[in-house]
This record gives sequence, C-alpha cells and structure tokens, in this order.
Amino acid sequence: MAYALMFDVEGLHSAVRGVFIGTPILLYERGVILRRWRDIIRQAATPVFVVTTIATYVLIILIGNAVAGTALHHLIGYMSTAREAMVMSESGLLYSLGVSTLVAFVFRLRDLIGPSLFTSLLLGRYHRPIKEERIFLFLDVSGSTHFAERYGDLETQAYLGQIFNALASPVRRSQGSIDDYIGDMALVTWPMDRGMRD
Repeated sequence: MAYALMFDVEGLHSAVRGVFIGTPILLYERGVILRRWRDIIRQAATPVFVVTTIATYVLIILIGNAVAGTALHHLIGYMSTAREAMVMSESGLLYSLGVSTLVAFVFRLRDLIGPSLFTSLLLGRYHRPIKEERIFLFLDVSGSTHFAERYGDLETQAYLGQIFNALASPVRRSQGSIDDYIGDMALVTWPMDRGMRD
C-alpha cells in the first residue's frame, strides 16, 4: 500500500503484487524455499553473498510479479493482456528490492542477536536498565586451538562460523539468546523462568 501511495498506483493491484512478491522473499529468508541455495551463498565471501542475494531477490521479485500480474489479468481483467500485466516498472522493481532488502536485514539482525534481545532493543528496554536473573551457558569449542594450529586462521574462522551458525537455531527454539562470541566461546543466556523449565 505504501507503494500505491508513493507512485499513485491502484491499492488493490499494489497489495496483490506485494503479497506475491513479499511472501516468497520471506519464505526464502526463513529457509522454507530454496534452503540449500540460501545455505550455500551464506557461506560465500561478503561481496559474493551480497551480489548473489540481490540477484536471487530480483529473480524472486520478477517471478512473483509475473504470477501476480497474470492472476490480476485473469481474475479482474487488469491490463489488456496478461503479458502487459506481468511487466514490472523500474520503480516497482527498485521499491520491491529496497523493501525486501530492509526486511531481510531486520530478520538477519534478529537471528544474529536473538528474538528476545532484538525485541528489547526495538522497545527501548536498554534505555532503562532493570535487574533480572538469567541462566548462563558458556560454550567453548573443544579442540579449536589444535584445529587452528593445523589448518590456519581462515579455516578456523570458517569452522567456528559453521559451529556458531548451527548453534543459533537450537538456541532460538529453546527461547534463549546468544549474547556474545569471544574467540571460540559463545555466551548463551535464558531468563530464569524459561531456563528452569527443561
């Protein structure tokens, strides 16, 4: 709807396109579709990751727009031909890419710092410190020094990245948060009530 207001486009058409474009982007970011592809590019160097992610977004956006345009044409007679309805404007592509990138950034940030910490940050909880009891888990990767001596710094960073990436999902499922990474150690915390349940 914001796009409709900014570019004077009919709201229904904009909303339908938004659903057909936004839903696949969110499903991609959550790992529901194209999970293997997403996992492969997440392990790439940052410039490769950024370019490949943008290319993936553009592809998803164009396909979503084509499906939305076709549906709009066949269901309500939008545009004179389905082909015309499938064409995306340059402003539409740039807007979709910008919004998708922003949403993906927010999800990545949430995944990185944990949902509860992210929510606390959004709500401004850290402007007013409070006292709370938490359970701490100091997770140290066994054998990482030996691994580093044998394989070098770069391989060790990649190895630790894979371990900490694998750790994020179970911590999130158990409603904990990874508060810090220090070398080969991760600091995981839970509020006392959640941590005492299991």
